Amino acid sequence: MHKSLQRWNSCPQLLTLPPHDFHVKRIHVYDFDNTLYLSPQPNRQFYTRPLLGTLYGGDLLNGRDWWSEPLFLEKSFDQMLAIEDPSAREQEFWNKEIVDLAKSSFEDKETVSILLTGRKEELFGPLFEKTLKKCNVTFFNAVCLKKPGVGNNTMEYKTTVLKELIDEYEGTLEEITVYDDRLSQVQKFQAFFGQLGGTFQRMAVPVVPRYKFLDNEEECRMILELAGPDGIRWTPRQSGYFLNTQSHKNLLSFTFNFFQKKYNWNLLPEYPMYIPCCHLGETPPVDQIARIWSNDQANADIQECLQKFQSQDPFCEITFNVVELGHCGRTPGKINVFFKAEPCDKSRYLWSQFKNFIVAGRRYDSTDDNSLLQRVVEGKQPSMQWIKLRRPIKIKTFFGHYARLDKGAKL
Repeated sequence: MHKSLQRWNSCPQLLTLPPHDFHVKRIHVYDFDNTLYLSPQPNRQFYTRPLLGTLYGGDLLNGRDWWSEPLFLEKSFDQMLAIEDPSAREQEFWNKEIVDLAKSSFEDKETVSILLTGRKEELFGPLFEKTLKKCNVTFFNAVCLKKPGVGNNTMEYKTTVLKELIDEYEGTLEEITVYDDRLSQVQKFQAFFGQLGGTFQRMAVPVVPRYKFLDNEEECRMILELAGPDGIRWTPRQSGYFLNTQSHKNLLSFTFNFFQKKYNWNLLPEYPMYIPCCHLGETPPVDQIARIWSNDQANADIQECLQKFQSQDPFCEITFNVVELGHCGRTPGKINVFFKAEPCDKSRYLWSQFKNFIVAGRRYDSTDDNSLLQRVVEGKQPSMQWIKLRRPIKIKTFFGHYARLDKGAKL
């Protein structure tokens, strides 16, 4: 009895078999990553698009990708277990709504519930067993990780497990429900259910994905160590006045509508757009960093200001008005957009190598033209067409620097 639970369970200490006379009417299946647990994902702001694609589906990280490298999940588990209060721990790292559903499933005497994940058993089995036991996630009959040689992908593995569970309990089965955060997986489960016989009810329930980023510095350090110095490097440093997320979004929305939606969003700059104060790869002079940060206070601590700048402290906020839009290279597949800005507070101390404050952006891929950026900020791009805006657009910026990790050669 319950042979399928014993066969597919990956964590012996977490296996909880129902009584032999148990009549299974329901099977409830819970995905782990971003469904039950707020698993970390790569922070998109740190990586160029080519590198991000490799992190999700390549072998750059010691021959693995993000989801098959245990260090990232282990770091998240460590942070979660460091929180002593169980309710605070659950609130910060778990999807409480799904956790409560899983607990209800486990308590129901006519339901078998399992945690079913595509994480590989040989890489993650001991980590799951140790961590789930420590934080009392013991409300599943079985915790099932992907066993070697079963299916070519996560979906094939999961449907293989489900088939065995259905076959074992089909005599009394009235319902099977799967919870998963990936819509593509939900659709595949629905298609799989449609191929099954029987009269039992079957549901694939989409869950809004939830995740929690790792610490910024920790994530970058781990990626650099795993990839090695030859496989990854930083893009040229950008220094200047960086738009906050809302200002970036507002400016792109205005641009999209200004050109009457003729250009795909994917052609517009990625976050963050910024006003360069010096050339790519350069850093402002130390004395100017202190004067900007302190608003030209005579007694400013230069080292303290420099430390805040280097740590990317976002509290040196400066507001500008965007007054002109400029563009060049307008073709059906490409457009280069820039903006002229003016500080809202004329008395506020600012510094730039350039005559004008130009809002610029990057795609962080092969379409970026560094020489064009240099010509525009220096006022030396003859094909630029500038259009005065009817009404200024206010943007909030912070003084700092920025770079992304890139695969291979510098952009």
